[in-house]
Amino acid sequence: TSLNAVDDVLVMDYISFLKGAFDLENSSIARKMTALRMFFDFLIKEAVVESNPLSHLKTPQASKSLPAFLMVEEIIQLLSAIDQKTPLGYRDFVLIELLYACGLRVNECSQLRLNDINFDERFVFVPGKGIK
Repeated sequence: TSLNAVDDVLVMDYISFLKGAFDLENSSIARKMTALRMFFDFLIKEAVVESNPLSHLKTPQASKSLPAFLMVEEIIQLLSAIDQKTPLGYRDFVLIELLYACGLRVNECSQLRLNDINFDERFVFVPGKGIK
């Protein structure tokens, strides 16, 4: 098949084939479409083809799944397994409690410094994702 013969119908057939034959997720289809779109943009710049057959096709949106989480009983079991009598055990207890009770991301928790904690006012300053 000549590259000039590739049109949006052929691309849609290819996408349908990928979905049917390989049962690919939307995120995988989107990556393949992006690669093809970039390839045809390159071919246009090189004067191999005149148009991009993917220019009018929408990329499928990746489905967003809910993150895995622990049940209350599992958190209680996890926290009770920590020996709070040792400095490291107490530290681990506080970190896990912060992660769970405040809904912190692991990276947010790992970036905390002592001056982010206001013991008098009883709060923790957590710079958010992208320092928002």
